[in-house]
Amino acid sequence: MRLGSVSLSLFVLLIAAFCSGYAAQSQAQTGAKSDILGHWVAPDCARAEEVVTFTRSFYLKSAPERLHLQRYATAGTGADHLILLVDGKRLPVMRQEDGVLRTGQYAEPPGKDAGWDELILAAARDYTNCPTVPDIIPGPLQRLTRYLDRIDTACTVTANKDCARVLFKAADDDGDGKITRIELKRAVVSGYLLAELADGAALDGPAIEAAAVDAKTLASTLSAHFFATQDKDGNDTLDYNESVTGFQPPDDAAFKAMIKDIGQLFP
Repeated sequence: MRLGSVSLSLFVLLIAAFCSGYAAQSQAQTGAKSDILGHWVAPDCARAEEVVTFTRSFYLKSAPERLHLQRYATAGTGADHLILLVDGKRLPVMRQEDGVLRTGQYAEPPGKDAGWDELILAAARDYTNCPTVPDIIPGPLQRLTRYLDRIDTACTVTANKDCARVLFKAADDDGDGKITRIELKRAVVSGYLLAELADGAALDGPAIEAAAVDAKTLASTLSAHFFATQDKDGNDTLDYNESVTGFQPPDDAAFKAMIKDIGQLFP
């Protein structure tokens, strides 16, 4: 079961909790080679069985009934490939001349500056780059892959005003400068899924299904609260100023837990 077409939009109302609950820290970018960024599908775009998505700082693996999101770092380079640190393990990655991305798992530690053909691998897999977002990625994560790096840059440094504006833009699906009740509910569902993935553990089908049910319940509760407390002009939308001025967080255990969990991704 997937969360379907719900698009990710981390709602701007989270910013008050981010700013009050976690110390801002600067965080270096990984410096990953730009030619590996994007969505990579196996065996190909028409027959997606698995998708690996690289942003500058995050790694997402999507498959039917399984999701896995983590930060990654550059662990070094071989003679012709990049070595990433994902889930505590070193992962060799190489984009080949034909545009295929090849990843592997070491059977033995590589020699210093070894080329790909010299590696002794337990497994390897090739992925094809897809220009459009594969449907196998749930809707909330499709939008997430476009905003994660921007949120990461703005929300893990001291420029909190920039963080609020990035989050507002992410929540504003149609770009009209206002957040509707539907957009806010989508944002809550999206934030909830992000929180479930934030500890780096993979989610399987039953966990995804349970998260979907709980997220929808929380979305209804929070939408009612935020529009009651923040919609000052009563026009049933929230503009940026309404969203951040006089912010009143709900006294809701699920909301607090979601904020705490998301903080694992954005210190």
